[in-house]
Order: sequence, then C-alpha cells, then structure tokens
Amino acid sequence: HAETVRTTQRVVDGVKPEQLDEATPCTEWTVRELLAHMVGVNEVFAAAVRGDDPRATSDDDLLGDDPAAAYRRSVEESVAAWATPDVLTQTLHLPFGHMPAAFAIGLHFIDNLVHRWDLATATGQDHLLNAESAGLALQMCQQNFAALPADQVRGKGKPFGYEVEWPADAPVHERLVAFLGRHPHGH
Repeated sequence: HAETVRTTQRVVDGVKPEQLDEATPCTEWTVRELLAHMVGVNEVFAAAVRGDDPRATSDDDLLGDDPAAAYRRSVEESVAAWATPDVLTQTLHLPFGHMPAAFAIGLHFIDNLVHRWDLATATGQDHLLNAESAGLALQMCQQNFAALPADQVRGKGKPFGYEVEWPADAPVHERLVAFLGRHPHGH
C-alpha cells in the first residue's frame, strides 16, 4: 500500500499546471478533479484509521496552489495512519459504510492504483503499474465484484463503468483497467 501511494506521487509530480483542466479516463473528472479525489480519498482513509470522523474532511480546495504538495501531505498522512500497530484488526467507519480495515486497505490500494493509471493516461506519462500490483488489484476486484450485483457497481452514476472486452493474454494492467470500465489505450 505505502509503495503504491508513494509511486503515484511520481505521476502526480509530473502533472503540468496547464494539464489541470484536461479530461481524464474518469469521464466526469478533469485532471484537477481527479487529483482532488485522490487527495480526499487518502485523507478519508487516514481519518477513519485514526478513529476520526472521515466526513469531517474539508470540502475546501484540497489542492491549493500546489497539487503535488497536497498529494504528498495526504500520502504521508495516509501511510502514517495505516502503519498504526494492529490497524488491520480494526473496523473502519467510512462515509460509505463500516468495514474491516483489512478490506478497506485493499479498496484504498485499488483506488490509488487505478487512478494513477487514469492520471498518467490523461497527462501522457508512464503509469508505473507493475504486473505484481496490477495482478493483485485485478484479483481483488474480480473477487469483490463477484459478490455484488453488477447494477450496484457498474454503469452511469456508479463507481465503475461496464467492463471493456479485452484479450485474456493482454498485459495485466490493461486487463485491470478494462475490468474497471476503462479502455486500456485511453480512448
């Protein structure tokens, strides 16, 4: 988890100010809005791990004048929170429900990894996804989605788009983003 959010920092650092209003594979969000979501997610999970009310996270401009610095602060806050002894034995109280921390850290990992791909694709950077992390994320998504009705998680207004048909022998990062409703070539 810590390696994933810290590696994402390299992509965030590569975003140029003139790219902030560009579109992303998350069709509802610009680069700026995607970055704000990523910072907000880091802060919400950190607050929940600390036992704070995650809904108390500020709705103010999370990025300020320096999106990379805002992301860096949220990463360090998140990494410190997740490093708490026995954290994975807790139940977290998140805005979208209560869940075991051992499950929640997986959600945070997947969210960060996939949004790193979104951000890299939108800004013309290397996504830095390795096969091990992408494979783990894909396996977790496939298991979790199998337990949920598709109409709860996929489609307009839902967390994920419909799965994009993609070859089973394609690189695992492409299969991951296709599974989550993104075209692996960013179209």
